[in-house]
Amino acid sequence: MQKQFIVTAILLTSLWGLSPSANAETLHHRQQHQAGCIQHGLASGRLTLWEGAMLRQEQVQLRYLRTLFGTNGDLSQIERRILENRLDLASEHIYRFTHNPYRAERPVSCSRDDHHRRRH
Repeated sequence: MQKQFIVTAILLTSLWGLSPSANAETLHHRQQHQAGCIQHGLASGRLTLWEGAMLRQEQVQLRYLRTLFGTNGDLSQIERRILENRLDLASEHIYRFTHNPYRAERPVSCSRDDHHRRRH
């Protein structure tokens, strides 16, 4: 019993121990991945120029929000959660635009963001 408690405590401590910079790197990685998917969609023809412009504008807004939140050098839990939700939404938009069923069949593009998590 005590062994289980210690293992659980270690796991929880390791989860809470993630540094703010690690969280920022994860957010940055997700934004980089999404930008790559948009670029790939444009290059492959899965995205129209208009769709690409809309998705890129969404990415600009995300970068601005991240910069605005990070002005004090750190992201709070609420700020990080807001950014994660906005990144989830952007990932969904990228997926829907690149998998539009009303277009002719085209080669497969990026799948949903690797780090996209559904919250139920």
